[in-house]
Amino acid sequence: MKRYLSFFTQSLFALATVVGLYLGAAALKLEWIFWVVIALSFVFAASRLVLPHVLAVFRAWRSHPSLVSRIKQLETEARDTGLKLEESKKQFDMLSGEVETASAEGVARGRLEAVGEFLATSVAIPEIVQLEDYDGQISLVVETSKGVPPLTSRYQLLVGRTGQLRGIVEVAEIDLGRGIAYLICVEPSMPAFWSALSERVLTDSTPPRDIVLETIALPDLSIEPTHASLSAEALDKEEAK
Repeated sequence: MKRYLSFFTQSLFALATVVGLYLGAAALKLEWIFWVVIALSFVFAASRLVLPHVLAVFRAWRSHPSLVSRIKQLETEARDTGLKLEESKKQFDMLSGEVETASAEGVARGRLEAVGEFLATSVAIPEIVQLEDYDGQISLVVETSKGVPPLTSRYQLLVGRTGQLRGIVEVAEIDLGRGIAYLICVEPSMPAFWSALSERVLTDSTPPRDIVLETIALPDLSIEPTHASLSAEALDKEEAK
């Protein structure tokens, strides 16, 4: 109600002012002044509505170059980010491939090692008779009179008195005509020992004393019988009686 009364009062005063202005101008025979005042009032009212929009357009026009520059900068940053993401994806794919390859190679190598360790148990352990150079690396020459170790058979090289490991050797070649086989080191546990052998073979081909070959202990894959299986076996024995 208060808002209505306020609007009514303002409207009444406005109309009274217009009427008073017209009557005053008519009494002085200056009606044109009334119409000039009306026209100016219209212009002022319209400018109040239009001016904020004009100012907004002016501000937008002034800030247009900086906005264009900012948009270009954002586009450049987005393009650089896209390139970085693409490069990161390529690196991720490459690393994933390398990991898969390394994993497959590791599994294959583990299988070959296990096979080599198993093959070494198929014949008697050979005896080292001398040292020779084999394709630029030191090799242990063993006799095959007690049995020919298969290629890739793997042995431990130990110090006989102490059992200290000097490395893992593998059968690289077999010479049936001479009755010998060549073993090379594939996993040196003491590099200094093998370096000394490489220097020694230049003047002395006899193997070091108290150095022996041993087979590599294979993991025990047997499964112990459970209590349930033992009970079943006992029942079978009872039924057999």
